[in-house]
Amino acid sequence: MITACEPDGPADVAGLISLDIVVRLDGEPVTGVDDLIRRLNAERIGRAVKLDVLRRGQLRSFEVHPTERPQQVVARRLFFLSMIFSKTASHILGSCSRPFDKS
Repeated sequence: MITACEPDGPADVAGLISLDIVVRLDGEPVTGVDDLIRRLNAERIGRAVKLDVLRRGQLRSFEVHPTERPQQVVARRLFFLSMIFSKTASHILGSCSRPFDKS
């Protein structure tokens, strides 16, 4: 069940509303929220998908264009920042001619 739509997000733009129940994604049954999120993975981002939903007892179809979820964007940025920090720290530590003074 959709509990909220991000304003101007893919679900909102497609016309989905709170309390819609997603029953199929591209014709395949959806077993729950985790199943839906897992299946809306990177390969579907930017590609139109068909969601069949129950709204007030009526089956309706919507075309949705998934985008990266905010958590995915943050995780990707943190990963790249950690890579940059790791390489920078290795370069700095590697250029030291003597070990750090531990006193």
